[in-house]
Amino acid sequence: MKKQILLTTVIFSVIALFSCQKDKSVIAPETPTMEQTNAAVSVSETRYNPITYKLAGLYTFDNTLAEQGGKLPNAVSNKRWYSFGTDRKGNTKSAIAFDSTYGLTIANVPQQTNTTVAAWVKYSTVRPSVSMITSYGVGPHLFQVQNMFIGTVEVDNDGSLGTQIGSTVSNAWHHVVVSYDGAYVKLYIDGVLRNNYPATGSIVPQTVKYYLGFNWLGNYWKGYIDDLRFYSRTLSASDVTALYNL
Repeated sequence: MKKQILLTTVIFSVIALFSCQKDKSVIAPETPTMEQTNAAVSVSETRYNPITYKLAGLYTFDNTLAEQGGKLPNAVSNKRWYSFGTDRKGNTKSAIAFDSTYGLTIANVPQQTNTTVAAWVKYSTVRPSVSMITSYGVGPHLFQVQNMFIGTVEVDNDGSLGTQIGSTVSNAWHHVVVSYDGAYVKLYIDGVLRNNYPATGSIVPQTVKYYLGFNWLGNYWKGYIDDLRFYSRTLSASDVTALYNL
C-alpha cells in the first residue's frame, strides 16, 4: 500500500514538472516579424549610419554620370562630351574632369532649410571667380576664388547668396562640405570646420537644378569633382568627420 502511494506521488510529480516545462515553452520569446526587423534596422541606420541617413543623391563618377541610389536623375553634360580623370586614390576614370569647355547639370535636387552638399574637389588653375557646385535657385553653393573655396547658401530665390565664407586651399584633393540649418552656414574642409557664420532664413521645400563645373552664364571651371553627395539634412561635425574618413 505504501509503495502504491509512493509510486502515485512520483507519477504526479513528473506530470506536474512536465506541465511546467510546457508552460515555459509557451511563453518563450517569439521570433521577430519582418516588419519588426526592418524597423530595428531603420532605427539602427538613423543612429549609427550618418553616411547614408537622408542621403538624397550620390554621384561617384566612376566612369559614369549615373546617380548611384536611383533617387535623382543622372548628371547630364551641357555639350556633347565629358571626360573622367584620376581620383584621389589613384584610380583612373574615377572622377569627373572639367577642362573649361563643358559642365554638368543635375535636375530635381530636393532643397529645404536643413541641407548639405559634400564632395571631393581639386582645382587645376587659379581663377578670379568661378562656380564649382551651384544651384539655379536655393541651396548651398561652392565657388573657387583665386586659391580659396567659398561656401554660401541662397534661401529665397532672389539671386542673393547671403553670407559667403571661405578658406585658402592648395590645388590638391580636398573634401568640402557646405551645410545650412536655418541659423548658420558652415564650411568644412578635410573634416575640419573652417568657417561658421550666422545666416538666417527658411528655405521653402522645392527641387532645383544644380550646375557642376560651370554656371548658367557660361562661366567654366577647370578641375575635378568626385563623390558628390546631397543630403536632406544638416550634417553634424561628427557626421562630416565620418564622411571624410570614409
